[in-house]
Amino acid sequence: MLGASLSARGLHQEGIERAEHAMRLSPNDRGVGMFAVLALMGGYFGAGRYEECATWARRMIESNPEHLGGYLYLAATLAAQGEVGEAAKVRDALLRLRPEMSRAWMKVNLPPTGEFAERVYAALRKAGVPEE
Repeated sequence: MLGASLSARGLHQEGIERAEHAMRLSPNDRGVGMFAVLALMGGYFGAGRYEECATWARRMIESNPEHLGGYLYLAATLAAQGEVGEAAKVRDALLRLRPEMSRAWMKVNLPPTGEFAERVYAALRKAGVPEE
């Protein structure tokens, strides 16, 4: 959880390091794994390491297909890389899962803050996630 919090606050490398450490300590713990993957996605996105973010986002979607985080980070990553068509496909899957999803809802209900949050929201805007 510490890694996810650090990543959400823009402390990307620290979040990645904490997540990797947690996964080494408890490699089979599903709860540790979910929070570690959230930290890794946020850390890698924030650091501009989009391929690594996409890899972890796809793993999150595969292992937790009901969890919004994988879809959000994958859509943002693809859009940030200019793959807007692919990002739109992920956005569509996200909106099927959570039809009321919007960037306004995310700003109230999800942890990213500051410049990092603005980068995520700008990428999701490119992916076509609705404002409201």
